[in-house]
Amino acid sequence: MSIGRRSAILVLPLAVLVAGSRPARADELSDAREKAVLATLAPPNPETSVLQGLVTIEEQFPDSQTAAARVLPLLKDSRAKVRRKAVRVLGVLQPKLEPRELADVTKLLASSDGPEVVDALKGLRGLYAPPSIPAILPLLRHPDEHVKREACRTLAIVADRSVVPSLEPLLKDPVGDVRTDAEGAIAQLRRKP
Repeated sequence: MSIGRRSAILVLPLAVLVAGSRPARADELSDAREKAVLATLAPPNPETSVLQGLVTIEEQFPDSQTAAARVLPLLKDSRAKVRRKAVRVLGVLQPKLEPRELADVTKLLASSDGPEVVDALKGLRGLYAPPSIPAILPLLRHPDEHVKREACRTLAIVADRSVVPSLEPLLKDPVGDVRTDAEGAIAQLRRKP
C-alpha cells in the first residue's frame, strides 16, 4: 500500500467523525452561557455571586425569556442589595407579571430603606405596571426627596392624567429638583390621552 492511499484511509474516518459532530452554534453557546449565569442566582450562593449574575443578565441577556422566573424569587431575598438589583433587572427584562408577582415588587415600596424604594420605583417603570399606582401615590409625601422624585418619574410612565392632582402639591416643594420632576411628570401625563 502506498503512502498516499494509507493517508486517505486514515483521513476518511476522521472526516466522518468531524462531520458527525458539528460545532456549537452561537445561539447554543449563548443559551449555555445564560443557563450558567442563571445558576448563580440559586440559593445558597453568596451575595457577590448573585449580584454579579444579575448584572450579567442585565447587560448580556436583557431579552431573556427565562431569566425573570429565576429573578422573581430574589425579591424576597433577605439581602437588601440582592432585592434592589433583582427589581432593577426585572425592569430591564420587562416580563408580564401576574398580580401576586407584582405585589412582591410593590412590597418593596414599603421598605424603610430609601434606596430600596428608589430601585423598586425604577424597576416599576420598566414593568409598566398601572396596578402599582395606589402604592406609588403615598410616596409623593415621602420625607426623602429622592423617593419623591422617582415617584414622580414612575407615575409619568405608568399612570394616566388622573394622577395630576396628586402631583400638583409638589410644584411648591422646597426642593427644586422635586419641583422640576413633578412639573415634568405633570407635563408628560397631560400629553397622554
